[in-house]
Amino acid sequence: MKQTSSNTTYQDELAGWTPESNDRGSWKIIVTSLLTIIICTWTVLHPRIHVGRKLRRVHKACQFIKQVSAPELETIEATQEFIQARKMMECCAEKTENILELIQSFYIGMMGLRYKVGDNGGYCVMWPLQYAYLLNSGLVSWPPKESWGLSEELIEDKSKADGLLKLVALWQVIWFTINCITRSAHSMELAPLESMTLAYVVQVILTYCLWWKKPKDIATASFVSLPEMNEEQKRQFDSLSMEVTYGVPDPATTEQLMNNAWYIIPRDCTENAYLIAKGGSQYTNLEEARGQEEKELPTETS
Repeated sequence: MKQTSSNTTYQDELAGWTPESNDRGSWKIIVTSLLTIIICTWTVLHPRIHVGRKLRRVHKACQFIKQVSAPELETIEATQEFIQARKMMECCAEKTENILELIQSFYIGMMGLRYKVGDNGGYCVMWPLQYAYLLNSGLVSWPPKESWGLSEELIEDKSKADGLLKLVALWQVIWFTINCITRSAHSMELAPLESMTLAYVVQVILTYCLWWKKPKDIATASFVSLPEMNEEQKRQFDSLSMEVTYGVPDPATTEQLMNNAWYIIPRDCTENAYLIAKGGSQYTNLEEARGQEEKELPTETS
């Protein structure tokens, strides 16, 4: 008798596969949860701009895997990108008269600008603070030339944000969340998979808010020619490069590696680099730029 009671209690605590019924079964829980995770994850992806269709596809697949397996890393990357974009807007505020928009700053940060190197079709990535340095040095003009592809209209035209997919994702998130809230309100337990899916939903919403203005699925970068610079200007410009992995100085001897698809781009928002980019070529060293920055700070009055 005691053995039967013990078995019954154990079965009540650990339920196995539950067939579909008037309530819900295991299959319905799995399908709705996985569908919500996949739709939300795929919608939130905003891959950077790679040269070459194969590398772009591999990068997007890698980003999807990272988003599913470690969503918090993608949120951290989105936060870093947002901070970098805002930092660049502040750095260029004077020269652009606060007209540089977040979408343009994001475009440059996602490797949207490549400058030509040599005569064999080589190129390197122009990083955000490098562009800010050229702008604040008076080496490039604002508004930018059309060939630079930095106008809001051109960027929005190249961006492939799918409104229908966003609507489907929004509906799925709302439906799933309301269903979970309703069950909790009636003191009905959620399956562990449902609880995990809710965590994905919260993370996706946060990431999407950070990337709201970031262009999506852009296939082509803008290839530009660098303006003429003296040796000191070129040295400072090169010092603001964050990563050389994505450049192809000579296509005949260098090729992009598929491993690049996995890399997380460093977001250099250090104060030293920011001061150099903001000061432009009017300062020959970091000490001069820092001194000018201190002069511009408001002084306390007694």
